[in-house]
Amino acid sequence: MSKQFIFSKAAVDEIEAAFNAPGGDAAYLSPTPFAVAFKTLESPIDAPLQLPSRVNPKSDIDTAIALYEAYPNLNPLEASSRGFWTYLTHVDLWSYMRNRFPLSADMDVAARRNKIKDKWFLGEPSQWSLMRHPLAGLWWGVKLSVDESRGVGKYDLTRILFRDLDFLTRTLGTYQLGRLPAAVRGILGYMFNHQEDFKGQFEDKTRYIMKHFNSMGGALHLGCLDENFYADELDRTRDEWLNPNNKTAPEAQPAAAETQSSSQS
Repeated sequence: MSKQFIFSKAAVDEIEAAFNAPGGDAAYLSPTPFAVAFKTLESPIDAPLQLPSRVNPKSDIDTAIALYEAYPNLNPLEASSRGFWTYLTHVDLWSYMRNRFPLSADMDVAARRNKIKDKWFLGEPSQWSLMRHPLAGLWWGVKLSVDESRGVGKYDLTRILFRDLDFLTRTLGTYQLGRLPAAVRGILGYMFNHQEDFKGQFEDKTRYIMKHFNSMGGALHLGCLDENFYADELDRTRDEWLNPNNKTAPEAQPAAAETQSSSQS
């Protein structure tokens, strides 16, 4: 099997410099990827077949699953690589990016530049920047939520996570709790089994739940707890998070400032 090309660090820096130059955003209006001229490296990652035809700019969940299945064996270093994700946004999935996040010559220049910077580039890798990235965040969302023990339903919890993209990119994904697989699966598993409880006020309820668990981190080592703990705690506090606007959730710090985040659009 052929190997996946990625950009070298120098190439990523050069692409960013080209974009930051006056008029650098014009290259992103082209249907042809301009970045193929920059230096690439052959990585140890197996290159998937026909990835551009497997992603769907109209469905984040379909694209997330396609990305995960295309790269199921990425290690944390590879899945956090700026060279890898920048190559995908600028070369392999150039058409997908332009369809998912349309740009036009008549857009306000500042708005167009901000959109390109936000969607096509990955900042210094961190939990916040990875989950906010339009490709890396999708891959990591599946990685955190896929449950092989469910067999044909292994993506059941993933579909709960992607029910509202803000839940992935602003709530569960950016809080410290999002680093704990047992916590993610325990919370999502409970939500899957009690979907009626989450039909209204979804964002308010999930934000309250995340703050509640994060506040417990000062007294408990959450990483040592299993999925059942999280499900049991949601059962115990059900009356509270069912009416989140009538309660004051404990203050908790996300993995990075929430004020920096904004929805993918």
